[in-house]
Amino acid sequence: MTDKGPPGKELHKCPSNSQRITLIPLISVWKPQLEAYMDNRNWGTRPPAKGPPRQQLQRRPSERGEEEKKKEEEEEEEEEEEEEEEEEEEEEEEEEEEEEEEEEEEERILSHCNHWTIPSQFFCSIVVPFWDIDIRNIIYNKLFIFV
Repeated sequence: MTDKGPPGKELHKCPSNSQRITLIPLISVWKPQLEAYMDNRNWGTRPPAKGPPRQQLQRRPSERGEEEKKKEEEEEEEEEEEEEEEEEEEEEEEEEEEEEEEEEEEERILSHCNHWTIPSQFFCSIVVPFWDIDIRNIIYNKLFIFV
């Protein structure tokens, strides 16, 4: 790869066609994974709430006194507050689970890349010192790996 130049310095020579690094698109490997990843993420939508659907509290027609009405209203408000707190806790748990799932998915995707590649959401690009490869052979924004 290098020619002897002046003493103490070596000249770098461009590799011949037979010695060039070959690049193979990984689209066949990555595309199904990325499609599944994109399909599993409900972009712009909230996940469906887990558990039974929320039922609206029905007020009974009360023929009782005002004190009983006030007590019922306070109990209903407390129940509603408890339900809201439970829903908020469930939503927080769901968000944490989603974040964990996303992190696991990213780690799984990252584990398929060797140290020569930098994965992002849509592509891997080659990272090599510029003198190791003919720049015209690189097609940007595609999925490549060294062979």
